[in-house]
Amino acid sequence: MKYQVGIKIYNSFEIEANSEEKAEEKVRELDVYQTLNDCDFNITYVDKMNNLMPGESPRRQWFALDAGDLTAVGDCGDFETADEIATDLGMETNWLVSPDMAQQWANALASRGITAENNDE
Repeated sequence: MKYQVGIKIYNSFEIEANSEEKAEEKVRELDVYQTLNDCDFNITYVDKMNNLMPGESPRRQWFALDAGDLTAVGDCGDFETADEIATDLGMETNWLVSPDMAQQWANALASRGITAENNDE
C-alpha cells in the first residue's frame, strides 16, 4: 500500500547581514542539509494512493456513472471540468459524482461493512 503524506516544514535562522535582503539571500544560499538541520515539521495529511497522477489528491477526485459503472474521472476541480473530461474520454455520463458525495457514499458503504478489501466475499 502506498500513501501520500503532506508535511509543512518550519525552521528559522539567526543571520548576520547588512540588510533584510542580504539576510534572505544568505538563507536562500544554504544547502538542503543546512536548511533542514534542526527543523520541525507537521504532517498535514495522509492519503492512500490509488494510481493517481502526480499532484492529484484522492480528496479531489470526481467520478462518473457511465453505463452502470462508476469510473474515476480524476482531480477535476469542478463540475464543468469533470463533465468536459468525461465527454473527452468518450463516457456516456449518467451522473457526475463530486468528491464530497463520493466520500459520503464510501462512508455509507463502510458503515455497512462494505469495503474494497472485502468485496469478493
